[in-house]
Amino acid sequence: MGDESSPRSDQTGEEKGVVQYDTPRGQITLTIQIVRRFFCPKATELEALAFAGYCKHTGLNPFLREVYLVKYDESEPASIITAYQSFMKRAERADGYGGFRAGVVLLPDPEGPPGEIIKGEDLPGVPPPFVALEGTLIPPGYTLAGGWCQVTRAGRPSIVSTVRLEEYLQRRRDGKPTRAWDRMPATMIRKVPVGQAHRDAWPDELSGLVLEEEGGARIGAGEPATPPDLMPRRVGESAPGPEIANPLDGPLTEAETAIEIGAELPPDPMVEVHVPNPSPPTPPAEPVAAPEPPPPLAPGMVSFTLNNREMVTAGVTKEQFLKIVKLSAQVDQLCGKGAAKDLLGRECGVEHRTELTAAGAATYLAILAKRANQAIAERGRA
Repeated sequence: MGDESSPRSDQTGEEKGVVQYDTPRGQITLTIQIVRRFFCPKATELEALAFAGYCKHTGLNPFLREVYLVKYDESEPASIITAYQSFMKRAERADGYGGFRAGVVLLPDPEGPPGEIIKGEDLPGVPPPFVALEGTLIPPGYTLAGGWCQVTRAGRPSIVSTVRLEEYLQRRRDGKPTRAWDRMPATMIRKVPVGQAHRDAWPDELSGLVLEEEGGARIGAGEPATPPDLMPRRVGESAPGPEIANPLDGPLTEAETAIEIGAELPPDPMVEVHVPNPSPPTPPAEPVAAPEPPPPLAPGMVSFTLNNREMVTAGVTKEQFLKIVKLSAQVDQLCGKGAAKDLLGRECGVEHRTELTAAGAATYLAILAKRANQAIAERGRA
């Protein structure tokens, strides 16, 4: 009896691990090898094949970062995450789509200063004393409790979805919210019911499309890497200028990275280092108490050791982090010191590289590669 855990190789092309489909930008070819090399190195063959089949079924292009394959731990199943803009474009093409309204659910703060009494939206699932407001502004005297979305359909009743903040709030290892959820919790929680309401309204068109804020759609039992600049092009269409070497080609060792950041790995203002508190000194006559084990990682967090230092991130892996360091140095060399950090804050909304999620790291790597390619092309034209 054959191994049922591996794709069969004696029938159709898809079963052999080759998936081809057309998009508005050209034909896409995905294989198990391509998926595992460029998008999720730790994915199993079945997960890679399932992701390729999912991309064909939905028409999403992973090379344009319309969809991601994410896996934080080998013991956990992989997740497919749809980019927010890709999700909304698909929703707008649904039959009878009439738009949507979304916002936050608030609760009067009994310990805060009294504020103006607000009536809010009249929505099912938001009973008093909760208040539903459109948008993400929170008036004085109220605290954020959740989010809501109402989708309008032609000829059919509208769909309303409400969610609680605590059910989706992403936290770091120390229990505090991740930077994105700490800085803009209203914006993050608003997206969750948007995804739920649209799927409830058009399950055939949007089933399986899950946003990052919702945690992704799990597919079974890798780790994401960013796609290279492999934009599908029409026949005869040339690539936009010379490109630098792909940062994903071949493994990147710590010794190689030390050339870019210094052998001693000096403190980096963009890096947060987690150093466990040492045990207090004890008299020699008394036994030394064993140090307390570090608290467990929050869901989605990643811990690794780099140059004998323990680092905790919001999801970016050691392999991704090393590639980001090397490519950031190339961007700074081409575009000026601080260019990579400026891109990190402007395009990814975080201050430190360790605050990137796995999907955010994939996006940041692609942004760095694109900027470096543009700088090299500009120099060639000059």
